[in-house]
Amino acid sequence: MGYGSEHSYNLVMIGHFADETKARSTEQKLERLKEVVETELPDVGWGADKRLGTGLAAILDEMKIWGLSRDDLENFAFDHTVRRNRDQITIETDEGEVQGFLKLLIDGGARIEVYSAHEWTSEGMPRAEEPEAAPEEPTADEPR
Repeated sequence: MGYGSEHSYNLVMIGHFADETKARSTEQKLERLKEVVETELPDVGWGADKRLGTGLAAILDEMKIWGLSRDDLENFAFDHTVRRNRDQITIETDEGEVQGFLKLLIDGGARIEVYSAHEWTSEGMPRAEEPEAAPEEPTADEPR
């Protein structure tokens, strides 16, 4: 088996917070980090310089976020969605590297569930496997 970049994790992370205030504060940090990373981390991925610039470090300090590494911050540069519903935040991404999201949710006091939407429904039920196609029956002209 080889490495393939076409694999989608279709990950869903749900942070359950003690109250709506904590969820809203975490949502604001998630949104702010997405904006900041777009401007302060122009190079992401395997060849990127892994140091934090002084501007980015100052922004993280201002936001009182001290536990994220450069690699964690890259999570916010990749395609993801964040939705808040009262005291719950749902993050969806196709990426497998999600430690930055998890750290931010944990720092906000969340209890977290993580699952693949390929395998599970949002109601917590396993997705039914699609049945395999039955082999075709030979025709009268074909040998059995």
